[in-house]
Parts: sequence; C-alpha cells; structure tokens
Amino acid sequence: MGIREDRSQLNLHRYAAAARASVLLLSTGLFACSAGAEPVSITCEERDAGQPSQMTMIYEGDAEGTLKVMGSFGEMSLPATKEIREGEVDGKKTSVMGIRASGPATVMMPDKAAIEACVTGKLDAKQIQDEDIVFATMSGCRAEAPLSKTPIAINAMVEIAALEPPSAYVFMTRTFLEPTTLPGGKITVDSLPPPNCTISGQ
Repeated sequence: MGIREDRSQLNLHRYAAAARASVLLLSTGLFACSAGAEPVSITCEERDAGQPSQMTMIYEGDAEGTLKVMGSFGEMSLPATKEIREGEVDGKKTSVMGIRASGPATVMMPDKAAIEACVTGKLDAKQIQDEDIVFATMSGCRAEAPLSKTPIAINAMVEIAALEPPSAYVFMTRTFLEPTTLPGGKITVDSLPPPNCTISGQ
C-alpha cells in the first residue's frame, strides 16, 4: 500500500470516528429531550498510548457542563455540552447520548521537535513539499517520538456517543498550539485506534 493509500485509510478512520458521535445525535426519528444533571462517567482502555493505560472521563452538568479527562497524557478540564435524543427506530425504543467538548489544555505530548526531525529525515526535498506524504509520514513519527519533558499547550477536542450502553464511542484529538513549518501547519494527535470505553450514569 502506497503513501497516498495510507493517508486515505487514515482519513477514513478519522472521519468515521469524528462523525459517529455527531451523526448518532441526528438520527432520523429521534427527538431531543432533557439532558439531565446526573454525572456521566466513562472509563476507557487507551489503545494509542504505546502501552496499556486507563483513561477516565467525567461529565458534570446538564445540557452545558464540564468534561474532565484523565489519561496517560495528564488531565484536562474542558467546557462541554450534552444532548440526549429519544424515539423509535424500526419499532424499537432508542436513546442516544452525545457529549462534545473542546478547549485549551496543557498535557504531555509526543516531542514536537522529534516528530519534525523524524519527518524531515525520512523525506527528500520534493516529498517534504507534499502534504499527503507528510501527513502519512507524520502518523508513524508521532508514534516513534518520545514524550515531551514538560506539559505542552494544546487545543483538545473530545466527542462521545452512547447508543448501546454500557459501550461508548470516544474520539479525541490533541493539537499543538505551536505551529509547525511542515505542510499543513499543525500537528495533531488522534485517538486512533479508538479506545475501548464503557459508560455509567447516562
């Protein structure tokens, strides 16, 4: 499989993960209802941390609240919203819960300079100008890079969807605030493969 095919596969995984939490809330035949103020707790097994690690997320609030995230990278507290939709799908009563959170945070990240050096070291002068090639190469370099020595300023985004509790689907991105000179201008760490998560308190 070539580099562009690698990028295509990565994009399919990324878009599928990011879209699932959003699309579930827009399912035909489901109607918005009160989100409820009961705390929601999600426990996950991280699968992108390089070694087995647990991540815990706690949502506190009604339709608007705060999502606290604690994982191998540290802790984040992000402004968030929660929505619950109920209705019937194919004659079956269905309830879908979605949580979206985003905001700045300071957490441990793969070393940015190491990622950049890895990418530039693997590509020639022509390849380094191609955003597709850089994207595919950067994915492997992020996994190889050591952790930063100190927490790094980022923008974080988390989407959670629960259609068939206790299983929950979680997608998270952490993007360096500091730009990169590499094509694309930014380096983002995705939670791919997605974590295995269970939810309580829906």
